[in-house]
Amino acid sequence: MKDILVFIGVFVMMFLINKELSIMILLIIPLLIILTYFYQRTMRDAYRIVRKQIAKMNAFLSENFSGMFVIKAFNKENKGLQMFAENNNNMFAAQKKQVVLMSTFMPVINVLRFLSMAIILVYGGRKILRGQMMFGDMVAFFSYVEMFFRPIRSMAQKFNVLQSAQAALERVFTVLSDKKNDEYLGGDEKLEFKDSIIFDNVSFEYKKDKQVLKDVSFRINAGEKVAFVGHTGAGKTTIINLITQFYKNKKGKILIDDIDIREYDRDSLRANLAYVPQDVFIFSESIYYNIAFEERSVKRIDSIIEELQIEQFLNRQVNGLETEMLERGNSLSYGEKQLLAFARALYTDPQIIVLDEATSNIDSHTEDMIQGALERLLEGRTALIIAHRLSTIKNCDRIFVMNKGRIVESGKHDELLSKKGYYFKLYQYQSFN
Repeated sequence: MKDILVFIGVFVMMFLINKELSIMILLIIPLLIILTYFYQRTMRDAYRIVRKQIAKMNAFLSENFSGMFVIKAFNKENKGLQMFAENNNNMFAAQKKQVVLMSTFMPVINVLRFLSMAIILVYGGRKILRGQMMFGDMVAFFSYVEMFFRPIRSMAQKFNVLQSAQAALERVFTVLSDKKNDEYLGGDEKLEFKDSIIFDNVSFEYKKDKQVLKDVSFRINAGEKVAFVGHTGAGKTTIINLITQFYKNKKGKILIDDIDIREYDRDSLRANLAYVPQDVFIFSESIYYNIAFEERSVKRIDSIIEELQIEQFLNRQVNGLETEMLERGNSLSYGEKQLLAFARALYTDPQIIVLDEATSNIDSHTEDMIQGALERLLEGRTALIIAHRLSTIKNCDRIFVMNKGRIVESGKHDELLSKKGYYFKLYQYQSFN
């Protein structure tokens, strides 16, 4: 704002000294606007490319640092260095182009400034020689021209910063303005789960024309423990994604207590759910934070520890609940991460527990250790369990067997074995191995 006011004020003074010279200087402004428009588009594209290259480099570094053990194990350090050099060269080229464009904009402004001064010297000098203009007015006008371009140069510098900021904000605004995010907020209904979860001819696809669920129908009554089994890609995790509303179903209906799941407020829905994933994410914070996040309820935490009987796990930690975790919980075993995930799930006292292959990567000895905690977690709650090990779901009320996006069998463990169908083959295969 200050630069604009100075610009206007200086031009008024120039106009009062000599109208003709002021109009001649003013004719340079359209040329300045055209150049600025050209630079705006070119520089924003250059800044956009730079931002993308920086994001690509950050993603590459994060991924490779996380997977360092794999890279070393397969002797791929040289390949990693080669890919880093390639990404680095691309980022350098993008940065170089940006710097070149940025460094040429100011000289262009200075060329226009010198052109203006040359016009004044030639035209103003002739007027002085003819006695049509005083020498003092010429000197004053010349000084005002210098002042006239000062705010222009200042705005040009800010213009470079603005283009950089706009390119950076574009990536943020792309996410914030995505209307698709709004549909995941759900409706206005508040959920207090009491009755049932129903899938009614639900089909779903992540990519067009590639269905992962095909006309899936089932009913889970409150308090039931049900399991979903099948080979990888059968659609088990997709069912969990739809119940937790990580994705919206487009075909068929999902009803909870006879109300379409899309009518429920998202926060209310998830307050009734607790999700225990296969790969438990541990924050680089205290154990307390990883269970309760920002909340501080010692009484509730103590109750959970007693209920899950995980005192032995906490006693092994240096500072108990206040023990700080390493990045992604690298200081914990897989079984200890699962115990922490169970405590986190139990903290919200949910009505529905969702377990996504929670014991698939645990050895038999560790599995026996956490089985008791798992049973206490599920007690009195509705449970949906995606199982890799069929031995862990023998006591479920029902088992849904999935193959290629469809439910091909359902029943109790013994019933399914007696049918000698698809479940029987899965069980035989696991028992043999």
